[in-house]
Amino acid sequence: MYKIKINRQLYEELNKFLFETSPKENGCFLLINTKGKNIYITDYLKPENPNWIVQEEDGFHPSSDYISHAVLKADIKDCGLGFVHTHPNPRHPATFSWIDEKSNDSLFENIGQIITQPLCSLVFSLKGIHGVVYADKTLEPIESYTILDHGFIKLMDYSFQMKKDDDDTFNRQILFTGKENQNMISSLEVSVVGCGGIGSPLALQLAKIGVGKINLFDMDNIELTNLPRIYGAKKMDIGKFKVDVLKQHIEEMTSCKVTVIKEKVTGGHEKLLTSDIIFGGLDNHATRDVLNTISLQYAIPYIDAACAIPVNNGKVSQAVAKVQTVTIKTPCLWCSGTLNAHYILQESMSIEEKQNLINDGYYALDQSQPSVISLTSVAASMAVNRLFNLIGVYNTNYSAQQIFEVSIGMFNEPEIEINKNCRCQKNNPLLSRTI
Repeated sequence: MYKIKINRQLYEELNKFLFETSPKENGCFLLINTKGKNIYITDYLKPENPNWIVQEEDGFHPSSDYISHAVLKADIKDCGLGFVHTHPNPRHPATFSWIDEKSNDSLFENIGQIITQPLCSLVFSLKGIHGVVYADKTLEPIESYTILDHGFIKLMDYSFQMKKDDDDTFNRQILFTGKENQNMISSLEVSVVGCGGIGSPLALQLAKIGVGKINLFDMDNIELTNLPRIYGAKKMDIGKFKVDVLKQHIEEMTSCKVTVIKEKVTGGHEKLLTSDIIFGGLDNHATRDVLNTISLQYAIPYIDAACAIPVNNGKVSQAVAKVQTVTIKTPCLWCSGTLNAHYILQESMSIEEKQNLINDGYYALDQSQPSVISLTSVAASMAVNRLFNLIGVYNTNYSAQQIFEVSIGMFNEPEIEINKNCRCQKNNPLLSRTI
């Protein structure tokens, strides 16, 4: 099923325009880009009068000139085309009427002969949003609509909104999140990459706050030294996959649906690309770079969590927990300096290449880094709290990076600016308007 994504400023402009003619219906064409099952609305083509053959309370019909103009724009921009209209009257259905469905068939059949990219049709009503995608001569439903900037709002397609029985499980939490935000949390599909000291408490906390689906990524098995930090792990679990043990632990304690992936993380993995939010609890830069790139290319918020305990002469000099949030409006990991090409290059070297560098004095042997559950759990909790920033429970005007020096109790939120020459300014599908 498809997901629609749009930046907040464009969504607010579009929504204002669409309902300004109430109680008459209104509509316009949309320019869209498609990546996998994600559709990105990049602009709307505001019609100029007279562009309607008919416009009244119960229907309207665009002129042939307006349709031709929209098709030409999409063809020039090499993008897909959508059409959105309103049902502004409370008695109007929140889904397509039979007239709408007939119009969709005609629209898709005619425009589909010219534009080969996916097409979509949406209806905005006072009750909700509904839509379909036409791709490869097949109609598919739209699952959700995500509004993005520093924050994150996920609206479920009206046809997918199911009335749920009242449940007291989250009654105390709803006093904190509000019912709408709690419903949004339950609709989220989240990926957690790295299920060790940070990833295991992170995934468990996400499940416990009510996240509906969690994808766990990790290829490693549990070792004896992992037991003090991985939640749910026991001695009898040594040798088992971390994701399997964590999945069992989560499902025993919550109703969250968990999927495990025991594969190397790549930029094209379907479960990552269908995620609403990605979390990373990683110990290498190469995988961070993959997740950072996915976040930029698919407009998926990424929350990176890390911790470090430098030791000098046998004494702890620092105990740091850090999170950084990457969105369409915040600096990416390259902008902040978290990602370093030199370290990524070293990580990708073969054992023989590393040995040559060691012999020449340019590389140090890999050593086990200090780690403790109290610090890794702090980093995980900071990441979950960033989720509350994203959905608006806390102020969405947050610092992209937050550092907690646990040993002295000091918080630091450095001001990080977006590097205008960074890849994040080129790859984001929602960054700039097309016309």
